[in-house]
Amino acid sequence: MEHDEKVTLSDKINNFFEQNRKKVLIVFAGIFIAVIAVVVSFMIFENKKKSAMSKIETLILEFEKFKSDNLKNSSDSLTEEEKKKLAEAENALIEKLAAYSDNNNYAGFMSCQQIADIYFRNNDFEKALTYYEKLNLPKDRYISGVMAYNAGTCADELGQNEKAIEFYKKAMDNTEFPFKARALFNVARVQENLDVKLAIDSYNKVLADYPDTEWASLSKTRIIELGLEH
Repeated sequence: MEHDEKVTLSDKINNFFEQNRKKVLIVFAGIFIAVIAVVVSFMIFENKKKSAMSKIETLILEFEKFKSDNLKNSSDSLTEEEKKKLAEAENALIEKLAAYSDNNNYAGFMSCQQIADIYFRNNDFEKALTYYEKLNLPKDRYISGVMAYNAGTCADELGQNEKAIEFYKKAMDNTEFPFKARALFNVARVQENLDVKLAIDSYNKVLADYPDTEWASLSKTRIIELGLEH
């Protein structure tokens, strides 16, 4: 009886496929086409990412070559003509990199980082901060700590105290960032504008955590001065 039931079930399945062969073939064909479409889309997406990174790397290399070929003096002693050439080259690079700055991938990260750094070097802190804030910083990478610190400096220069503190602390939280004492001192210095008690607490933390640094000496001086002022 069990054998008969199995045969009957098998017959039913065979009959179903016979009666609906065209429909089944169409369904399988649709699934196959969909899978192919997904694979092709993924390959196109990956190729676009590689192409974008290749273009960005080429732009950066060309910019560095331009500086090597055209700037004979160090950055702090450029002639007026060299400054003009450099500004033109930087603006041209920014314009080209901006096309990739909204990409949510490494190409977008690289373009935003390069643009932010150019503005930062030129003390255009507002524009630099805009691009630093676009960065999706990878955790515990040296570059992430530096970018967070630079963003804090921009906010600091712009008088955005709370944002400056946030970025300085983000830099400190990065295990690869080597300038934690300096960042903590800056936190305390900015906190003076908001809450003197918090600032003193932060200065004391510099003394406790980084006692043999110049930032500890500066913190001790500020604690004394704040005590006299208040």
